[in-house]
Amino acid sequence: MCVMDEVRDSLVGVLQRLVELPLWKALAGALVATVHFLVGDVTPALRAILVLVALDWVTGFCYALIRREVSSHRLFRGSVKLAIYLILIILGHQCAMSGIPVAGMGVAGLIEGYLLLTEAVSVAENLDRIALHYDITLPFLQHLLKYLKHQERIQIRSVRRRDESADP
Repeated sequence: MCVMDEVRDSLVGVLQRLVELPLWKALAGALVATVHFLVGDVTPALRAILVLVALDWVTGFCYALIRREVSSHRLFRGSVKLAIYLILIILGHQCAMSGIPVAGMGVAGLIEGYLLLTEAVSVAENLDRIALHYDITLPFLQHLLKYLKHQERIQIRSVRRRDESADP
């Protein structure tokens, strides 16, 4: 038996003992209940946002590796962005649960739509940067990027119009 197998077996044993303790089960249950209360069920939109955020992180990290520009400052900024996204998702869910039929769901949908478009644009931009770094031209990707950025501008403009019309 090699050293790695012994380390793995020891780690598995420790994790199994931790899972058996009632305190850890209670803490894990409390954490899951809290997250469910704040965010709600994992909807298809939320699932898509999670996938796009992961793709954005992976493609952005790959591009930074290619350019040798990996930095803790950028990773920290990404973590702050994820925290803001989480707060926005909580805000949308809580508005949807408010009982106000149109307004609550509208806020949640607007937040989810904005996050989806933002992350889709970011993934497409990262892929375009990677392709350009290797002198690969992808016309479809450039057209997709143009379309997504146009959709993002439309959504931002409609939010601004709505805000301006709400002001007395």
